[in-house]
Amino acid sequence: MPLDRTDRASLAALQGDGRSALAALADRIGPLLAATAERVRRLQRDGVITGFRAVRSDTLLSLHDVRETRTYPAKECVVEGGAIPTV
Repeated sequence: MPLDRTDRASLAALQGDGRSALAALADRIGPLLAATAERVRRLQRDGVITGFRAVRSDTLLSLHDVRETRTYPAKECVVEGGAIPTV
């Protein structure tokens, strides 16, 4: 998928601050808010943006007792008969 100048500007802005609000992003790159939101959704849908991540501060973490947290991929669950089992 070819990226235009606005796509590249959007990616650069998001790489600098992935939590940037869409309104702030639209102010930086020019188009309207709705157009910016659609552009970011398209970049995600097309696999150009594969996710957002948090970057930890090793300096701050070394000051506190931090336990490791692991996440595991969810497994598909098929429920027969339309009832959701109580856990």
